[in-house]
Amino acid sequence: VGQRSYARHMLLVRADNPDAIPAIVRDVVRGLDPRQPVERIVAADEALRAMYAREYFIGRLVVGFALLGLALAGTGTFGVLSHAARRRSREVAIRIAVGASPRQVTRLLVRRILPFALLGSAAGVVGGAGLGRVLGALLHGVSPADPVSLALAALTLAATGVASAWWPIRQAVRADPATALRAEG
Repeated sequence: VGQRSYARHMLLVRADNPDAIPAIVRDVVRGLDPRQPVERIVAADEALRAMYAREYFIGRLVVGFALLGLALAGTGTFGVLSHAARRRSREVAIRIAVGASPRQVTRLLVRRILPFALLGSAAGVVGGAGLGRVLGALLHGVSPADPVSLALAALTLAATGVASAWWPIRQAVRADPATALRAEG
């Protein structure tokens, strides 16, 4: 007993009333060849979603891992800067005790941190560009070395570094200078 094989064909139909399409298509196909089956009638947006489901999933997965990596980088930066701010609490206390304003001390600390944030984001962009070449097959419509994407990544990483430094610096500047000097003295 042989199996009957049917060639698969796709027919795209555009209509003002999409609800009427299934009945019309079946009638037209039966009129042309009554033996020709009409298996499924699917809307174009549903067919496109099904065709690109894998790419959408991979894209969402990559974005999820990127956000997770950014959160881990921010958490690590926060931890390192919290530790550095605690170690500098005596210096901050002395600066405030001799008359520096909290705003001046904050600017000084941010200027000391910013080069490291920029260096870290530059290293991240170089690593991302290298990894982009490896994952280039997953990129659609974007070059692995796209300057706009790399610039946005660098700005995001630098902003994450500065934002994660904000709380430890704020805590160090708001601490009572006398208490900080007694604690370390």
